[in-house]
Amino acid sequence: MSKELRRVILFGAPLFVGVINIFHPIHFESTGIYEAIHTVAGWWILLHILNLFGFSLLGLAAYLLIQDQQGTAATIAKIAIAIFVPTYSGFDSIIGIGTGILIQYANGVPIAQLVVLDLAINAFWSNNVATILAILGSVTWGFGMSMSAVAFTESKRRPIVLALGLIAGAVTGWGYSTSMFGTLPWWSAVLLVGLICLIVARPSVPASLLILSGILFGTTHVVPYGPLGMACFVLGVALLEFTPRKVDLIQTTAITSS
Repeated sequence: MSKELRRVILFGAPLFVGVINIFHPIHFESTGIYEAIHTVAGWWILLHILNLFGFSLLGLAAYLLIQDQQGTAATIAKIAIAIFVPTYSGFDSIIGIGTGILIQYANGVPIAQLVVLDLAINAFWSNNVATILAILGSVTWGFGMSMSAVAFTESKRRPIVLALGLIAGAVTGWGYSTSMFGTLPWWSAVLLVGLICLIVARPSVPASLLILSGILFGTTHVVPYGPLGMACFVLGVALLEFTPRKVDLIQTTAITSS
């Protein structure tokens, strides 16, 4: 793959995912999905078709970022990313495209039949298969970002960054399982993890941004979490791509000296 194409994917995929999901209709409750989106069912279906491509390209971007890194953390990150793509895309296609098609069909039936269809749509919206895929996709994205942050960190500082990555996963899980995400305590915990990473990691900013991307996008891809998570990913990629790292400087100096 050429350097130019690599960077198009590295930056283009997260920007695409972040931008289109700014316009994602939001509905978190387990019922009432028909009432929430029946007026925008066409856009809902199109958005989730676009997300199928977007999430797959995002996984490729995450892999390209870590592709040349060696070691256990990098290997685990690659495995996590490989799991993220089919699970998260599968979840989003079931919930997004499947629910959208049912709602589009329900828009054309007599009102008397809508009562029965509404129950079926709610059951499909909250089905266990999609829920399991969503959990797997979210966990593997967050873990993949945390392990990527570890892989790019100086060796002696990796244990503390690994611990922060595990804490980041706990914050994501706590926020979603208790519906605390978006509250002041949750945002405070997210910012605290990022701040600690800024203090202890080297290079600090890229590692912090990757971990924050894991928390935010791992929570959900809708506004503001998904787009903010993609912004963190893009900024982290930019710093890693265009800022010389210590190891690169050492290797360049050694080559020059010889």
